[in-house]
Amino acid sequence: MLGRKPGTNVFRPRSTEHPEDETFPGLLLLRLEGRVFFANAERIGDKMRPLIDEAKPEVVALDLSGVFDLEYTALKMLTEGEKKQRERGVSLWLVGLNPDVLAMVQRSPLGETLGRERMHFNLEVRSRSTWRSRLRSGGVTSASEAEIGRESSGTPWQRPGSSAAAAPYVTRRRIG
Repeated sequence: MLGRKPGTNVFRPRSTEHPEDETFPGLLLLRLEGRVFFANAERIGDKMRPLIDEAKPEVVALDLSGVFDLEYTALKMLTEGEKKQRERGVSLWLVGLNPDVLAMVQRSPLGETLGRERMHFNLEVRSRSTWRSRLRSGGVTSASEAEIGRESSGTPWQRPGSSAAAAPYVTRRRIG
């Protein structure tokens, strides 16, 4: 899971070294790194599923800025995973795609499903605009307090409590 360094647009792995990092209620930020292909795609999914199940987010945002290659079989598995999560009421966003990965996703059924609304240049732009409007409207309701933090200040940024720092995060165990 990623958190936002206070006062910046830097998203980094959550850790006890940075308990002040900010998170978003109902949003699980995960970062993949390296080449995603047939040999590791299933393992990546196996690592992500329990984190999603535990957090029970409304949105899973996959930061793919560290992914330089997304192979066809892996893209097909990601498409199937998106469908399963959507059926469970979880929306998938892809953010930070490099030009080659973006072009491949846009040409695929996943690109058609996500559209421009769920593919974004970076985490900062998408998370700030969407979560501010959702928090104002009261639309965020299913955040897991231990994993994502609890909104209490009326702002979209949340400083986690000590229990959040102890929760499992995807980027502590590198995926990819």
